[in-house]
Amino acid sequence: MSWCAPRSAAGVSVASLVSEVAAAHLRLDALVNNAGHSVPSDLPELDDEDWKRTLDVDLHGIRWCAEAAAELMDQEPAAIVNLSALPIRSVLDRYAAVAASKAAQQEALTRYLAVELGARRIRVNTVSTGLVDNYVFGYWPDVEGRRRQARAGPALGRLSLDEDVAEAVVYLASGAARAITGSTLVLDAGMSLRLAGPPPGRTTAIEPASRAEAGPGVSPDAVAVLGMGLAVPGANRPEEFWRVLRQDASTLGEPEHFDLERRFDPNPKAEDKTHVRAVGFLRGFIPHPTLAAELAEGRWASNDLTAHLMRHCLFQALGPVTRREGDWLGCYAGALPGSVSLEESMLRATAVSTADTPPAKDRLREALTPRYPHVAALPRAPSLTTWSSAPARGCCLRTVSGSSSTPPARPRSTPSASASRACCRANVTWCCVAAATPAAEATSSCSPSSKGCPRTGRSAPSTRTRPGYWSPTWPASSRSSGSTGRWPTSMRSWACLAGSAAASTARAVRELPDVTGQKLSVRRARAVNDLDADQVDWIVDHGTGTRIGDAVELEGLAEVDGPRGHVVTSNKPMGRHGGWAADVVSVVHALLGLQHHSIPSERHFGQLPRGVRADGITVSVTNQPWAPGPGHRRTAAVRAYVLGGTNGHLVLHGPEPADASAPRGALTPRADDPVVLVSWQTHLPAAMDRDATAAWLRGSGAAPRRTFGQECPLPPFKKLRMPSLTARSMDHTQLMATAVTAAFVAEHGELREQHRETTGVITGHVGPTRAMSEYSVRVGEDNLLTTVAEHPAVLPQDCDRLRAYVLLLRNRLPHANDDSMPGQLANVISCQVANRLRLNGPSLAVDSGRSSTQAALHVAGRYLATGELNVALVLGINGNSSAAMAELADARPEALAEGVVLLVLTRRSLAERPGWPILAGIHTRAAADDAAAPQITSAESASDHLGAEGAHGVLRALHLGVSEVTVCNQDDGLRVTAPGPGNQQAPPDAALNRSVLAFRRRDPVGEKDAAPALRPGALILTDSAATAQALGSRARERRRGSCARTTRKPGTLR
Repeated sequence: MSWCAPRSAAGVSVASLVSEVAAAHLRLDALVNNAGHSVPSDLPELDDEDWKRTLDVDLHGIRWCAEAAAELMDQEPAAIVNLSALPIRSVLDRYAAVAASKAAQQEALTRYLAVELGARRIRVNTVSTGLVDNYVFGYWPDVEGRRRQARAGPALGRLSLDEDVAEAVVYLASGAARAITGSTLVLDAGMSLRLAGPPPGRTTAIEPASRAEAGPGVSPDAVAVLGMGLAVPGANRPEEFWRVLRQDASTLGEPEHFDLERRFDPNPKAEDKTHVRAVGFLRGFIPHPTLAAELAEGRWASNDLTAHLMRHCLFQALGPVTRREGDWLGCYAGALPGSVSLEESMLRATAVSTADTPPAKDRLREALTPRYPHVAALPRAPSLTTWSSAPARGCCLRTVSGSSSTPPARPRSTPSASASRACCRANVTWCCVAAATPAAEATSSCSPSSKGCPRTGRSAPSTRTRPGYWSPTWPASSRSSGSTGRWPTSMRSWACLAGSAAASTARAVRELPDVTGQKLSVRRARAVNDLDADQVDWIVDHGTGTRIGDAVELEGLAEVDGPRGHVVTSNKPMGRHGGWAADVVSVVHALLGLQHHSIPSERHFGQLPRGVRADGITVSVTNQPWAPGPGHRRTAAVRAYVLGGTNGHLVLHGPEPADASAPRGALTPRADDPVVLVSWQTHLPAAMDRDATAAWLRGSGAAPRRTFGQECPLPPFKKLRMPSLTARSMDHTQLMATAVTAAFVAEHGELREQHRETTGVITGHVGPTRAMSEYSVRVGEDNLLTTVAEHPAVLPQDCDRLRAYVLLLRNRLPHANDDSMPGQLANVISCQVANRLRLNGPSLAVDSGRSSTQAALHVAGRYLATGELNVALVLGINGNSSAAMAELADARPEALAEGVVLLVLTRRSLAERPGWPILAGIHTRAAADDAAAPQITSAESASDHLGAEGAHGVLRALHLGVSEVTVCNQDDGLRVTAPGPGNQQAPPDAALNRSVLAFRRRDPVGEKDAAPALRPGALILTDSAATAQALGSRARERRRGSCARTTRKPGTLR
């Protein structure tokens, strides 16, 4: 058996495919036409392109394949079997185009082909299936309702399976069916009998698909989950994931999408290598049918696997959703800016950046492109707002739920055409929430010697007493709906959001979680709808399997439980940590439990960590029934935490009606208390005071240097408070955030204690950090150097320059270690600030291209409007001005600039109370809205700060002297409108200035004899063999000298 790559359903492509078969096998015995295309829409929603694509695949595709294949079918038995669908004589909702094409295929084309090809002894038949219980079935709305209809049917009471279809096809293609042609074999388990009419004695009513019920008193802030999708190890869709959750075998395996050999070393101490081969990689991925058709047409041939996975999940989540006229769409993704595509792009960009001439750059691109086939430019899609923190999945849903009730202004484009442009609106009717852990090629680039990683070469299934490991490829998505005072009754609701919250832990910046932030996030999420602990039936735990992490997480849950305690499970034992997708996967886990009326057990559970109260936590080791009861609304929660000290908690209610009104998804925004800017601070590559910075912003002063250099200056230890190895493993942006915070404190003093719990940090940052790029090169240098050296087009001097760069990088950058992973992450930028100021609000990073600061200001405004935050610190930051980043972002190398801007926001009422200066009002809106105010764009600046462009635009707006100005960027995204200095408000005369007297005890120091620097017997430790040898020689010399000077007189004692 051999495999030929699938082609699009076009005559030329089919002919080339048949030619390939002829070259390999000379003849063809059977053809099975199994391609299909579906546009699940009602007639008014179908356009000419939908009809054309459906007919091209379902009708013309069969004709093209049959005509081409018949030329190779010159020996008996030869057969053509077409796959069709049952409902050609009945009507199904949203099936018009497919039914019409299948009817033409089944009723006419099969019979005509049978007659035309019969003279050549070629038989042509059709297998017409009803609903088949496979992965495609999961894309129908109300899957379980349709299964119940099948079970209630008059015949077999079940659905057909893939195996049934396969056996029927084999039969019609074999000699056993030699007398059958022009026929249709109906394989539907009796469904057509049901459609023809009920048997005697049965009711004529057909059970309708389940719909969301409004229930009494729906909150105008309610958020419904209307769809879900995922692709995880062992499962391509939610229903397959449900089976994984209930099986005993884990889904660990080696990667299929990259070569592990050059990245693997069984020695755990090997630098820049991973010693784990089998982790939670996606294997056997089957794309959604719509995505599969797009891939076959070559529409996504050069794109990133992560983009394919995200699109696959979004097609699943959007499948059962009907979009209405006037609906606005938004898309929010929780993702790490890293993937196979981005890593390969960074490697190639780094190599190209070392070349000194355009021809040399072209030679390196030619050499590396075949080795790195997933290379793509830095994506700049304003429709996708990316959240870079693990609890960001919950924050995505929380941001959706925080929509203002005021209708948005209508943009120039129609709602259906503007789905890709309406991200981050203040008002979103439908929203896709997604998360993806990229298919990163090098797990070792994160932490090859992670303390949580077993040393067996294989990541074992997680238990509460066994270490775990993270999974590099887990995308997932859920589909949410903002309510306008009613449930969307035309669609099924899987659940409704009942609260979400995030909290930072000041003492957990690097690796270890802390129970304080865990408890805060739980209490805040429950407070949205005043839930008691006993109202929560089940918690889907983060549960990584690390001893410290699990102990802290379970301890925190035990401290906020009620008299009944908590039922807790995790999905990590079945496929490892999903990284940035982990907690949307857990949301899907909870949604499936609601759908199937069951809480699946946790597999491979050992015992609770030592010190965790057994009476407060119950880890379910058997599947528990979870059916809705009278007057009781089922409630599940999802826990999250991440490196950096950010914690998240999300609560979901079942869709069943209850005595109480539907919950609100978040606290209600306050429309009468606008967001204002009260202070700002900068940290730029030149030591500039506020006056010099203001002069530069007005265009009358000198600009700062473009970059801090390859090595960003380390702050003093008393400000950074971490070892040198840890600091050197950190990205420039984290060091810059620490420095700008120190400067802010030096100028304004420490933040008051009453604000710490309600102050959050939101960072606007775009693309990979510099540390991520450099660690990708350090870990992937073997492949990079070998590929370049072996390519005939590359000159020796090209190789020499690349080797020299790699050598300098290895000397400057520590090897991949336990600190290098958090050191690369953008979300830890915010965590550094939260740690320095001891804050307990959410810490997030937002990536929306060059409009990232605008998106961060928008998110901050949402938190401030609901009262979840009283103060928001917004950072616009760029720390990557390298030539590789310029190559990656298609930017001018001489324009990329580094720097960080800190903007301090609050509500007007809170600013007026203590007399804080109000510098400007801040309002964000969609880019498509009309803007009457003057605009500031990044094109007006000679420098390009990437994600920090909006922050610099806000500062320039403060110094223009106009009443109002709009800040926008070359990336079409959110815009910020800020009043100019004419609207500044000075502090009132009655404002109190804060003064602090510090008293420190100073004890007198008495005089005493000088003590030696090293006392006798002191032990000296050094990391240098040469230093140790020199010190040893000097110590031996001193001992010999001491012995020579010491003499003993006769008759004396010592």
